[in-house]
Amino acid sequence: AGSVGAFPALLHSVNHALTKAALFLLAGNILTVYRTKIARDVHGAATALPWTGSLWVLSILAITGAPPFGIFASKFLLIRSLFAADLGWIGITALILLVVVFVGLAGLAVPMVFGPPPPRDTLHSAPKLSWSVIPPLVLLVLTLVSGFFLPRGMRNGFDAAADSIFPRPKLTAIQDRMSGTAALE
Repeated sequence: AGSVGAFPALLHSVNHALTKAALFLLAGNILTVYRTKIARDVHGAATALPWTGSLWVLSILAITGAPPFGIFASKFLLIRSLFAADLGWIGITALILLVVVFVGLAGLAVPMVFGPPPPRDTLHSAPKLSWSVIPPLVLLVLTLVSGFFLPRGMRNGFDAAADSIFPRPKLTAIQDRMSGTAALE
């Protein structure tokens, strides 16, 4: 999608990093209490770790590109740029693959969070609420906000970075006047 897709790709990278960091921090909370890295051995997190379980579900929704998170906005813009570049078949393929990823992650996350809780005596003590939950909560709030709003400075930074990756062609003075961009500068 070339220069049209550079801005959404950069936006996606930032949102993906925020969400992935939240998932890693929450996975650490789960590991601390359940003492396992095997997803099928974790169940009932909503009961055992209510805040972590809730944020885990939101993080899974965010990473799969569900609205209203920033990853949804960036994926939407990326797919729209594919259609704008006459690469609709790639956009359709991406949408199909996104559904597959969503179903796969939901199939993994739902039993982890909503399955029957394990006996209390098999769990280790949970970390203090604020220290273990506030950082991933802040990261999710940032990606949620970016789904609705990007500060002008951030937009300008993404535009500048996108232009450095895929420079826009310089317009001649006549083209500049015809397109109306001269008034914008």
